[in-house]
Amino acid sequence: MSNTLLFIQRMLDKKSLDIVGYFNPDWSANVCSKVRTILLIGAKEPYFWDVFKESREYKDNKETPLNRWSKKP
Repeated sequence: MSNTLLFIQRMLDKKSLDIVGYFNPDWSANVCSKVRTILLIGAKEPYFWDVFKESREYKDNKETPLNRWSKKP
């Protein structure tokens, strides 16, 4: 695994997320020419939900907590 992927994996581990797949887009697919690989990210079960339940978005009782959580930087 490349250093870049190891770095990404370490960052994802902090949120109980994981790389569940990837693909290399065909240049003819009109994807940005600088994109070489697209990662598919998913929950690292069963740990993700415990981490999410501790988030501000989950605890604030506002609508769509998971959507809001997934959009933060």
